[in-house]
Amino acid sequence: SVEVIPGSNPAFGRNTLGGAISLQTKSGFSHPGLELQGGGASYQRLLGSASYGGNNGRLGYFVALEGLDEEGWRDFSSSNAFQGFGKLTYLRENTVANLSLTGARTDLRGNGAVPVELLALDRDAVFTHPDNTQNTMGMATLQVRHRLSDVVRLSGTAYGRITQTDTFNGDDSDYGP
Repeated sequence: SVEVIPGSNPAFGRNTLGGAISLQTKSGFSHPGLELQGGGASYQRLLGSASYGGNNGRLGYFVALEGLDEEGWRDFSSSNAFQGFGKLTYLRENTVANLSLTGARTDLRGNGAVPVELLALDRDAVFTHPDNTQNTMGMATLQVRHRLSDVVRLSGTAYGRITQTDTFNGDDSDYGP
């Protein structure tokens, strides 16, 4: 689920001048069982996802994986993306604790504009390449909520995130107009 919190609030960090978005992810309590999805499309596009969750009443687990691989509709434009998510949830009478791990890796090619004259010869052609961006991301989040009474609740969130982006683009040159 998604919650939009309007306005500036320092509780969500220094850069929440226009508001914040809070995402509530799936858990083994909210989404038990197995779910599989897959598909394909033109240009050898394949995609799939799998998720599995469960709980024993006190401890819940949820794992989701998703992937995409395609050749692309232009020369030199194959791309792929893979991501995973895991969540452990601990429930006690007045306490809920969630530990989430997220990871992703992408290798994306998006070759730029092509002169009309080249397109007239070959619709799949590229003018310059490569235009490649590779991303790797890992994130861990720990969230704990404890209800002291019907009107008082303590909560805290700690997280860490590592992102690496490498890009190489053949569009730039040292030539003037």
